[in-house]
This record gives sequence, C-alpha cells and structure tokens, in this order.
Amino acid sequence: LLPNFRILAFLLWLPSVVLAQPQKNQVKANNGEVKSYFLLKLNLDTDPVDLQNYLTNHRFKKQFEIFSTAYSGRISKLSSTQSQLFKWAITAALEGNLDQSLGSFKQLATSSTIRQDVFLSIEIYRLMATITELKGDFDQSSNLAQTALNTAINANLVNQTAELYFQLARTKSLQQNYQEAEEMLIQKALPLCSRLKNGEALANCYREMADMYSRRELFSQAKWFYLQSLSTARKAKYSPGIIGALLELGQYKYETGEPEPATKDWLEAENTAIMSHDLPALLKLKFNLALAYQSAKNPVAAEKYAMEYEQLKDILLNPTL
Repeated sequence: LLPNFRILAFLLWLPSVVLAQPQKNQVKANNGEVKSYFLLKLNLDTDPVDLQNYLTNHRFKKQFEIFSTAYSGRISKLSSTQSQLFKWAITAALEGNLDQSLGSFKQLATSSTIRQDVFLSIEIYRLMATITELKGDFDQSSNLAQTALNTAINANLVNQTAELYFQLARTKSLQQNYQEAEEMLIQKALPLCSRLKNGEALANCYREMADMYSRRELFSQAKWFYLQSLSTARKAKYSPGIIGALLELGQYKYETGEPEPATKDWLEAENTAIMSHDLPALLKLKFNLALAYQSAKNPVAAEKYAMEYEQLKDILLNPTL
C-alpha cells in the first residue's frame, strides 16, 4: 500500500479542485489542449496535468501500435531502405520525437512505391495528421487529413472514409471551424455510418458530434448526442464507446451541480472499464470518483478512490516500479 501521507495530501488537494470547478450554468468545455507532449512524471503539482498527458500519450501511442501491427506485412514487402524508414518513423513517434517521426513519414509519402499502395498512403497521411494535431498545428493537420480523406473517397474505401471524416471534423472543430465540422459530420459521416450498419462507427460518429457541440459550449445538443452514442454503444456492446459517453455525461452532470447522477454514470463506466481491462479509462474514472465523493461529503469513499487512483497511477505512469 502507498504511504498514508500520499493519500492525505491528495485528499487535502481535492477541495481546491472542487472549488475551481465551473459552477452551475457555467460549464467550460475541455478544448483538448495538451500542456506538453508526454509529461510522464509522478507527483506533479497538479495531478490533472499529469493525468491529461498520460491519457493523451496512451491514445497517441495506441494509434501507432495498431498501425504497426496491421501493416507489418505490407511494410516488410518494401525495400530495406523504406522498411527501415518506417521503423524509424514509428519508433520516433512512440518515443515522443514528433519532428523526427514527421520528417520520416514525409519522406515515405513522396515515394512512388508508397503512392501506389493506397492503404499505406492513406495511413501515412493520417498518422502525419495525428502528429501535427498533437503539436497544435491544426491547419497542417487539417490539410493532411483532407489528403488522406480524398484518397480514401477516390478508392471507395468506406470504412477509412468514415474514420477520416471523424478525424478531419475533430481538427476543424479544434480550429473553431464549427460549421464545417458540423456539416461534415451530419451530411457526410452520419449517413455513411448508418449505411455501414456498424454500431461502433455510429457510436463514434455521435461521440464526435457531441464533442464538437461541447467545444462550442452548446451543452444541450452535446448531451443529446452523448446519449445517442451511449445507446448505440450499448446495443453494439462496444465498451470504449460506453465508457467514453458515460465519462462525458458524468462530467456534464458534475459540472452543473449534480454530483450524485454523475457518480452513477462514472460507477457504471468504472465497472465497464474493469470488465474490459481498460486501465487508462479506469485511472481517469478513479480520479473523477474521488472528486465526486469529496463533493458529496463522503470522506470514506473519497479516500478509497483517492488511494486506488494513486496506486493505479503509480503502476501506469511508472511501470518500472
């Protein structure tokens, strides 16, 4: 177990976070700002920064790991020089060397061999869009995602097209080009996902729409689409979609002065995260539940979740322990 002073310090810190939360009818959307690329250190002055960077890091690395696994066969058939360049690009991204990774991917994108492989070409531009978005260069990210999207449309690759609509719409909304993002999701992505009859894709589409409305601080619309995302994810038994929607719905309720309904949503999400072994989501939920029980003046439950959060945080953020 962790030393008691760590738990005590966390609990003493919680009230200041609660007081700093937006009051009812003054909800502020999380704009996804990244305060550093991967700031993986223990015991920072403010845990939300530590937690935020870990979750951003995890999402980013997961995309590159999925790509590396899914396309290893295609990459192995390339020349040794190109295969090595892919290895450097992926390794640099996973280590947080974003500029180096971006440079290697740019070299690959200009290769005639790569351009002839539509799937690889799309993924390279998608990954470059992800890197530039993380760096905060939303204009460049938007251009790269648009290139990938055009290629997918021309090749009639509907699944890739749907995913790229999500990515491009998210970048547009981060640029505050909300009308473009809204039109892309409602007029393009949503009908495509409906035709695919893919519950996971449809749940993700609703989630992107909800996130976009949340950034615009149109919270009634955001809540409605989070509910649609949750309902669709439940029907599809899509655990990441269920957890994501419940996290956001709980956050909305918590920030509008409803800690008990928020706690109910987060407890359901916690159970889903445990059953699906989603430890990063579980870390976020432990933190949220510690806040919620502190607000509800339930010190026993608050201390329990504070301890569990600290323990899981140590495991995930410092795996060498």
